[in-house]
Amino acid sequence: EGWRTDIDYLGAETKRATHLYRRQPLPGDFTARQRALKRDVGKLTDEEIFMGMGRMLSTLKQGHVSLAIFPETTRLSVRTIPLQFYAFPEGIFVVRSDEKNADLVGAEVLGIENVPPADLLKRIEEHASVENEMKILWSGMRPLGSIPVLRGLGVLKPGREDVRLALK
Repeated sequence: EGWRTDIDYLGAETKRATHLYRRQPLPGDFTARQRALKRDVGKLTDEEIFMGMGRMLSTLKQGHVSLAIFPETTRLSVRTIPLQFYAFPEGIFVVRSDEKNADLVGAEVLGIENVPPADLLKRIEEHASVENEMKILWSGMRPLGSIPVLRGLGVLKPGREDVRLALK
């Protein structure tokens, strides 16, 4: 019931705080996704519910409307791959890392858990409220390396912490 209350609260706050929807109904896709998510809560992991809430917001196509995972306010573990990615016209590359993985800087990312990064970005975009393609290329890099996001997208199984990368 806690998650269902949160989902309803997100809908109410979206209506209240988003100027476009104060006087008109939220988009039909938003409310349909809200109903489906509330119905399925019992079958989903926390990460999948979180991503589902983002999927509700994605229907708004507003770049400043989003959900974030903050360590002090969430049950979700804020774990990331120790690499920073960047999208170039030639592909997605590692541009920064921790000391242990410094040799990976400059490598092209061919796959994350056998999924091409472009496919993962499309999945992330389905769960993010972005107004244009450039926004997902810029803001999609962080979720691409987020353990909870990868779990929520079904790329990682619940409880998995290790992530297999294919790099060139």
